[in-house]
Amino acid sequence: MSDWFYTDQLLRHLKSFSDEKYKVMITLAPELMKSEKKIEFEEHLKAYNATQTYPVMHVNTTFEDIIDAIRDVIDNRDYEMQDVLDDYLNYCYNDKLIIVSDSWKRMRVQLAGTTFNFRKSLL
Repeated sequence: MSDWFYTDQLLRHLKSFSDEKYKVMITLAPELMKSEKKIEFEEHLKAYNATQTYPVMHVNTTFEDIIDAIRDVIDNRDYEMQDVLDDYLNYCYNDKLIIVSDSWKRMRVQLAGTTFNFRKSLL
C-alpha cells in the first residue's frame, strides 16, 4: 500500500527466477519507490544480472501509471474494455491504491458523430 520495498526482500524475489528468457520484476505500489532506494536496488540488480544468462528487468510503477498505459493502447470505441478499465479505476480509488484523486483529469468522452449521423438517417 506504500513504498515499503526493502532491498533484502527484493533480492530474495530475484532468487525465485529460474533460467527463463524473459524476466521482469515489477515493483507496484500507489507511489513510486524513493529514488535512493531504487538506485540502491538497481546497483544490486546490476551485480545480480552480471551472473545471469538472461538479465532481470526492473519496472517500478504505480497503479495509476498502469491505468494510463492501458488507456493509451485500448481503442476509445472498445466500450467493453473501457468499462473494465473504469471498474478497475474505481477499485483503485476505493482501496486507496491511487493516493490523490485526480478524477478531474479522467473524463470519458464518447464522440457523437456516428450517433448523430445515425439519428439523422432515421428522420
